[in-house]
Amino acid sequence: MREERVRTEITVVPADRPNIIIEIGTAKIYVPANEIAVLSNLLKDLITNVQS
Repeated sequence: MREERVRTEITVVPADRPNIIIEIGTAKIYVPANEIAVLSNLLKDLITNVQS
């Protein structure tokens, strides 16, 4: 398996939208905008595990 580094971009949309979308390479993660705890945990995991 080959290691590949990708640039991570996180875009936070206004609160009136139903989802926050995080794109990493070709993967898209949809998080309900009202789920702050889920978003917080996800961002901590991404910071820890995804290298830029």
